[in-house]
This record gives sequence, C-alpha cells and structure tokens, in this order.
Amino acid sequence: GLFKLIRLYKNERAEDVVQHYVPCSYANTSAIIPFSLWAATPTDILTAAMKKAISNIDLINMVAEDTIGEDQNPHTQKATADSIDAQKLGDIIQETTHILITENGADILNKFDGIDIMGVLNQLLGPKPSSRKKRQYGGSGGSTGSNGTITSSNPLDVSCIDRPATCDKSFPYRSISGWCNHDDTANRGWGSTMNPIRRFMGAAKYDDGFNSVRRKAANGGLLPSTRAVSNNIFAEASIPSFDPKYNHLLQQYGQWVAHDIIFTPSSVGTNGAALDCSQCESADLTSNCAPIPVPSDDAFFPTKAANGKPACIRLTRAINGQTGLGPRAQINQNSHFLDLSQVYGSTDCVAKELRTLKDGQMIMYTANGYLLPPRLIPMHTIYLRQHNKWASQIRQLRPTWSDNLVYHETRRLMIAMYQQHIYTEYLPKIIGQRKMAEFDLNPSGLKNTYDSRVNPSISAEFGTAAFRFGHSQARKDIPRMTNNNVSVGAYVDLGANIFYSDPLYDKTATVFNMAQGMVNSPAMAVDRQFSFPIRHELFATRGKKASGVDLPAVNVQRAREMGVQAYNEVRTKIPGLARVTSFDALKNDMDQANIDLLKKTYASVDDIDLYVGILLERPTDPTALLGPTGSTIIADQFSAFKKGDRFFYESTASSGGLTQAEYEALRNYPLAQLICENTDGMEQVQDDIFQHKPSTPNRVMVGSPSPHPAPSPTIRKVHEAGDKAASPVRRAESPKRVSSANTTSTQPVDGFNNNHRRYDHPDERQEREPQQQQPVYDGREFQHNKLPPNHMSNRNNRAGSARKSAYKDEIALEEIPWTPIVVSNEDPNVFGGGRGWMSQPGAHFPIDVVIGLKQLANIYKVVVDVHNDIYPTSIDISIGRGIAGDHMGYDGARRANYGAKGEMHFKTRDRARMESRTFFADHVGNYVWLVLQRPYRTKENPHEQVGIDRIVVLGYPMREGEGEMMNSRREERTRASSEVIKSNLVRRQPSAKSKPTAEVAPMKASTAPQRRQTAVLPPPRERPVSSKKDGMGDGMRMTGENLATDPLSTLRMVKRVLVRKMESAQERGFDVEANTCRRAIQRLDEYEARMEDLDERRSDALIHNDHNEARRIENTMADCRDTCFRSIHVDLLLSKSELRSIGVASAWASD
Repeated sequence: GLFKLIRLYKNERAEDVVQHYVPCSYANTSAIIPFSLWAATPTDILTAAMKKAISNIDLINMVAEDTIGEDQNPHTQKATADSIDAQKLGDIIQETTHILITENGADILNKFDGIDIMGVLNQLLGPKPSSRKKRQYGGSGGSTGSNGTITSSNPLDVSCIDRPATCDKSFPYRSISGWCNHDDTANRGWGSTMNPIRRFMGAAKYDDGFNSVRRKAANGGLLPSTRAVSNNIFAEASIPSFDPKYNHLLQQYGQWVAHDIIFTPSSVGTNGAALDCSQCESADLTSNCAPIPVPSDDAFFPTKAANGKPACIRLTRAINGQTGLGPRAQINQNSHFLDLSQVYGSTDCVAKELRTLKDGQMIMYTANGYLLPPRLIPMHTIYLRQHNKWASQIRQLRPTWSDNLVYHETRRLMIAMYQQHIYTEYLPKIIGQRKMAEFDLNPSGLKNTYDSRVNPSISAEFGTAAFRFGHSQARKDIPRMTNNNVSVGAYVDLGANIFYSDPLYDKTATVFNMAQGMVNSPAMAVDRQFSFPIRHELFATRGKKASGVDLPAVNVQRAREMGVQAYNEVRTKIPGLARVTSFDALKNDMDQANIDLLKKTYASVDDIDLYVGILLERPTDPTALLGPTGSTIIADQFSAFKKGDRFFYESTASSGGLTQAEYEALRNYPLAQLICENTDGMEQVQDDIFQHKPSTPNRVMVGSPSPHPAPSPTIRKVHEAGDKAASPVRRAESPKRVSSANTTSTQPVDGFNNNHRRYDHPDERQEREPQQQQPVYDGREFQHNKLPPNHMSNRNNRAGSARKSAYKDEIALEEIPWTPIVVSNEDPNVFGGGRGWMSQPGAHFPIDVVIGLKQLANIYKVVVDVHNDIYPTSIDISIGRGIAGDHMGYDGARRANYGAKGEMHFKTRDRARMESRTFFADHVGNYVWLVLQRPYRTKENPHEQVGIDRIVVLGYPMREGEGEMMNSRREERTRASSEVIKSNLVRRQPSAKSKPTAEVAPMKASTAPQRRQTAVLPPPRERPVSSKKDGMGDGMRMTGENLATDPLSTLRMVKRVLVRKMESAQERGFDVEANTCRRAIQRLDEYEARMEDLDERRSDALIHNDHNEARRIENTMADCRDTCFRSIHVDLLLSKSELRSIGVASAWASD
C-alpha cells in the first residue's frame, strides 16, 4: 500500500492520491488525512479545493434557481456581462476559501502566497468560447488584452474594457474606464472600472471572517433588523423639517455625483437574471441574498408571506468580485474617478454607443437599460446639451479635427468643469470649511497635485454610509415651477413615479420645470427623518402595495453585507473622536433625544451601525451639514479623488492638463450658468445655485433695480453676464495678462505668449485694430473683437505642448487663427448648392464651385470630404480668382508652384495638402473659384456618380493691399507659372445661376503675414498592383481592397507615414509630436517582427496547400495588426483620409 501511494504521488496529482486512499477505521470512526499532512504542493491543494468549489457552486446555483426564482420587480444596479463574469469567478474563489479554512484552518491561506490564484482557476475552467466580436472604441487607445500578450489562438481581448499591459504616460486624455490613470505600472488599474473598492478602516468585518453578512451583536445575540432600525430612528415626522438654507437641487446634485462614482452591481443567477431575494429563507440557499426581516409590529409591510412564513424586504448582495483567497470583495462597475461616467459611460463599448460618431456629438440615452428617475432627467439633459454645444463650437473652430478628437477634447473640458463645480460649490457645503482646509481641498491653482501612492478608489464606508446622507434630504415630491416661482402642473409623487416616465410628458409642464422646481423649493434637512416614499415606496410597482423597499433600511443592510465596521469602531479613526463605552458617552456628539433612540434600538453602543451614527451626529462646523465622522470619510474620499487622479482639473501631472486660460475661464463659469443656459425658459437664477431663496415680493428680478443695497444672493440673468462667465471654448477679449502664483511667468488670458503671437502684422504689433478682427461663433451669436480660441497652447506651455502632437497632425498651424470657410452641398448661395457635387464617368466638362469671398484671403489648404463608401483616387482642383470682366480668373490666378501643369491635386485618400501662399485675392470684387478639373478617377468604381459632401477651405483674412504687395514681390517669379496656369484653367463662362447672387458672410480683415508649413507627405508606395498612375503625384500605390488582405503591408505603410510625420515634426521643432511618433514606430517595429514570423508560417502553409491554416494565420495577422493600431492610438495619429488610403477605413476611419 505504501509503494502504491508513493507511485501515485509521483505520477499523479494530489486529488488522485486521495481518491485511491482507503480510509482506515479507528475507534469506530472513519478519518481522512487532511491535505496538509501530505507532501503535496500548495498548487495541488488549491486545485483540489477549487474543483470541489466549482461543484458546490453549481449545486448551490441550481437549488437557488429552482427555489427562489427570478426577481420580477423593478430594480437598479444591473450587472454587465463583465460583472457577471467577475461574479462567477468570485463565487468560486469565495467557496474555495471556505473549503480551505473549514478543512485546514485559517492559517492554510498563508501557504498560497505568491500563487496566481486566478491563473489556476482559469486553467481549470478552460478557455472561454471564441468570440470574434470586434471591440468598440470610444476611449483612449488599445490594449493587447489584460495580460498584454498575443497568441495565435486568442490574439485579442474582446472585453469592452481597455487594459493595456503598458501605459503611455504622454497620452493627453483620460481613458473611458480609468485604466492607466495611474502611471505606476503595478497600480495602473487603481480606480478603473471593475476594480474593487477599498476600505477606510483597512479591513472588512464579516461574521465568519470572510463572507457572511454581519448579524451578530456584541453580546453574542443578533443585531436588530434594519427595518426595525428604520422604524425606530428614521421615521418621518408629522411636520416635515425643511432645510432653511439650501434648495432641493443640492440633494439631487449629490445624487448626480453618486451616479458617477458609485455603481456596485447586484448579484445574479447563473443565467444572468436578477435573484429574487424577497424570501427570508433565500439567505440560507445562497450567500448572494441578504433579505431584511420585517418586524412583527410593522405598520406598513406585511409581517407574513403568502406561505405563512415570516416576511422580508428584498435585498440582493453586491457582486463578489474578489480575485484572491480571503474576504469577499465588492467591485465598482463605474470608474471610481470624477469623470462623468453617468454621461460618457465607463466602458469603451458603452461610450461608443452613446456617441453619434459625428462631430464629437453625444446622443440621448437611457442608463444601462432602465429609465432614469424623473429628478435626474434634467441633470442628464443639461450635461448632454453642454457637451454638444461645446463640441459644435470646437468643431467650428477646428474644422479639420476628427470626430474622435473633438469628442475627447470636449470631454476633457466637461470633466474639468464638473470637478471645478464639485470642489468649489458643492463639497464645501457638505463637509464645511474646516475639513476643506484640513484635507487641502480648496482650489489652489494649477500645480502638480498627483500622488501615485494614493488609491483613488471608492471606500466601502463612503459608498455605503457617509455619501448616502443625501437620502435624508430627499423630498417626497418633485415640484414643477416656472421661472417666476409659480407652480405649474401637478407635483410628481416620488413613490409612484421612480421608474415611470409618463410625468415627463405632461403637457402642462416640461422636464425643465422640474429643474426650476428643484432650484426654487427647499430640500429636507439632513437629519434622522426620512420622507414616507423613501421609507416605504422606493422602487415600488404602481398599484401594488408594499412592493417597494425601505431605503434607509437598505442602506444599513448594505453596509452590513459589505462588511463595514460599526460606528464605534470607525470613531477610532476620526480626529477628535474615540471609542465610547456607553450610550451616554455620546452626549458630546449627539442630542439626548437621539441617544435615547439608540438605547431603544441597540443592546450595546458597539452595535450602532455606521450610517445611523453619521446621521445622528451633531455638526461641529457651522458651515457643514454633517458631523465629524461623515465629514471626515467624505473629505478623505474627495482627497483621494484629487491626489489619486493624474488628470484632476488643477493638476499639471498629465500632458492634457488645463492651460491657464482654460482654468481661468472655467473658474468664471459657475454651475448656475451651466444650468441656466441649458434649461429652457429659465431667465433668472441665484448666483449660488444651491441656496434656497423663498418667494417674496422683494425678489430681485432681471433688469430691475435692487431693493436692497447688497442683495444676497444676487439674481442675474446668466446668459447676459458677458465676459465674466466666458465659456472656456472661447478666449478672452484682448491679450491682457494675468499672473499666477504657481508660474514664474505671466500668460495672457487668450492662451498665447509673446513668442506665440505670430499672427500680429509686423507693422501693427503696438497698435491693433480690434474692429477688424474676425468674428468668433460662440454658439448663439457672433462675438466680435475676440481672438479665435486655441486649445493647442504654444510649445513653451507644458500643459498644451503635449497635446500639440502627432495625434493632431491636421492642426500643425495652431499658431495661426485660421478661419474655416465651409462650402456645403446644402448652401443655396453657392453654385451647385442644394445637392452633392457629382461627377459622371466619361464627362468632359468640369464642375465649378464658387466661394463668395468678396474680401481678401490667403488660402492655407483645401480639404475635400467625399461620401464614406466611395474611394476616388484623386480629385483635381484648381483655384483661380475672378475679377470684373474675368469671372473665371484667367488674368489673376496666383498659386504656389505645385504640379507640372499648375493644377492642385488634393488627394482624398492621403490628404496631401497645399500649404500657405497658395492663392491671394487682392481686390474687393474678387471671388475664389474651385474648379473640379475632371471626373474622379477610381480603379474600379461601381457607382455611376461620385459625390462630394463638403469642401473646407482654411485660410486667414488679409488687410487691403497686402495681397497686392505680396504679389508684386513675386511678380517675376510667378510670371512663367501664371502663363501655364492660364492655359490650363477651364475656359467656360458660368451660367446665370452660377453667378453668386448672395455673398457668404464677409470676412473681417486682420493682420496676418503669410506662413508656409511643411506639407504632410503621402504614404509610401507599397506593392504596386497597377502600372497606371493614380494622379497623386507619387506613382503607383496599393488600393484599400488589396491592403485589407495584407495586414503586414498595412502596418508597414502606417510606419512609413509615421516616419515622415516624425521627420516633419522635427523640422518644425515639435519635439513632443516627434517623440510620440517615435514611440509609435518602436511599437510598430515590435509587431512587425511578430507578423513577419506569422507571414513565414502562412507562406509555408500555402506551399503545402494548407489553405485553411493559411487563412487562420492571416486572420491572426489581421487581429495582431488591429491590436497594434489600438496600442498606438492610430485613430488619433492619422487623419481619416490617411487611414482610408492605407485600407483600414472600415475599422478605424468611421469617425
């Protein structure tokens, strides 16, 4: 027998040894020698326990599904597919922990230090079914999977959450999921989506030490039911206690913030359905239920179920997302950062679904499949409107930016605005000025606030107790009012409408009347009294009594099931407080009436729940709404948000930080203005949007004289506030200088420094003519005397120089305020307007496009956008000018010496660009003509016609006479080329309707000397497939159709384009741009080596006629190429036309 065991141990695994071992009988008992006595490795012991755990979990889930069923009630906290996967693994690991501790004691867990627990479990479970779903992207670029490896069998991580193995610290925008916010490689996932919550107290406290809900009292008995706690302590008063200082918007804004940073998904069954945890015995069937027993004397909820057993209020436990042996750990389905997850989503898939994928715009949406509560509808609408407004302005000012770039730039500003509102307007009212100063939370200007040692993740104490204080502020109804503080329509009852949207469509009132109702009505006071719907009807089904839940009872039970320690324990970590030994010892911190309620409810002072203690504490700071415990936990959390966020709005740690001008503009853009500008019908609002001002006859109205010498707050019409509340998308009025305590030099408020103002004319640097400056569109009307905004700050500004990189090659001339002239096919004032400009194959006549510029213009470049499903190889456009008697520009064409015949070849596929000094119009009667010289040429064009969607001309206005001066200096050099141009321009007089009858809005003249920039070179030739030239001036090149099946060639072409971009950036002195390209090229080299190996294997397979293997390898190469492109953010490095020219339009050029 011994030799048999030795042989089994040497040749088989530990569990096989146990199976062959026959228990011996001793003293009439059967004994199994525990694993710890065998000379098995820790991995063998762990594997055996995991196998048993998998079997146990399958059995538990099967019984639970057959017994408790699916919850049919309205519910929140829906789990995503990623969360459901995390639960499956977490439940197995938790059961493994239980098995190991039960059979071997808690010390056994120490033997598994250093073992990859998830690796062992994944090996047991085997690979997931292959999915060819293409990852959708809305955030920062890609990954090579969660472990950073690529294999031929699984080259891509198909999850919707980007988790690159290495992080690009120079990338200027925060990711959607929060991954890579921390630059510490070991902690790059801190605060990101699906990452676990942290503990303010350092550890969780479960009854069994690792999983079970905290139910035991200090005396060994049971804690009171949380419904009994709610009945005794949180019952509503006969007369509601309203807050005399703050309005209801303060409570709703706190709820808005909570929906950004906290989303702990609820556990589900094996099929992903919600668990029905309304039966009291459900907690005995699965550890994922934590129902709340209804006291026998309850006046609202039934005390007996339909089967005669005791009744419970339903509560499903938060998903267990633990990844290691030990206590249960909860995850956050949102990112933990203050990054507007409730607007933009927390995964790349969701982020893309919320976008129109055009011009950086967002679409309206419902949150994760369920309707939003009515009071949150106004907040979502306001923020979505603001995003789309700023995106439109940025698009207007930067017409060459891609949709993705406009989206990320707008999101960057929106998040900065949101954080600024929280730290300057909301947070000080909650925790008070003392905690704001103690935790360094007051605004302090731009500086490096980032600390890589700080974990920004949500703490359990914050999420389950401290930040739920706002539930006591919630009213039972939703007032709807007009701007004049007059009620309109019926009040919306909270209990009957929490999941119903029909009140939003009431014809007597609008959703924006709800916003005005929240501003004009008081909130409930922060105390122990809750409104009736909050305690009885939350998430109820209409017409079904007692179908809802008790929110304060749920809050207390949530903290218990997540292992949050009791109030007395938490006091030990609060400055100025300490553990108490009796209820009476709390008299310095609570009112006597509250202490009496605690004595009635709890058997010991050590049993008091944290949420209860926080709400019953007396504030010690007159500027705070909460006492020291709640204020400290919240201050600690928002300190972590500030110090642990590399992209925090005041931080200079990231390359995407705010410029000084942006920071100043956001400081002068209060929450009141945001709400007023985006709320229909709102004409007046208090400066402090959270302050409640009762309706009185002496209320200050817009345009009326103040009835008091110093009214407080000042009522104003925000959208008439002028420059005081200038949008950060616009720049200041003139180059005034502002000093910053955190900088050694001054910066003008428009974002330009002295070295950067190259648009000033040399003759007028001391005396400018503001009346001749060009208008800037601000979303409502043209504002004159404002310089165009420039989000790309000068190269000497570190915050802006990093964004001026290869991600944005379209804006290499950010130092000059180019004016976009958009010639749309819908413009009735342009010849050819009202339809797309079409070119028929075989046509022998050109199509003229007239831009009605009756002012002077120096054209920088022309960008042509064609229909997305058509890929013409070139569009030949000549630019001429028309003067009196010479409408086609025969006698006055001026252009740079590009092309043998003088035509300008604007390639739609690689965006070769003509640079400055292309054309000068020097007479007020001139028009600029764009002439489509010939039909589009395509290799294989299945369409009978090809259409242009729009033409964008970038240029800048010139002063009168400047063109004549410049042209005269070049007269000798351009004489010969002019003759060539004259002979090649189309000699056709326009028809009567082709003459513009209405001119485009005239451009204001300004001072701007010509600039010449280095043209961006087209991609190199690669494996010519045709001997015919494509009209691009660079010979033969490969079409997109061919490149789609040649991933290696595609990758090489991208690399060559980037090499040329890097060289161009070096010539222009853009070091950051050059370095970014260099890093991308290095990454491309790595993937090129891998793909060369795969290419050799593919060739061998073709030699042996193994076409299936060759096809499989080719698919792997394509996936490898796509992974590489994501890792270098190719959609931001290259323009849409460049991407199309390389044959990756379907995957990367959609936006």
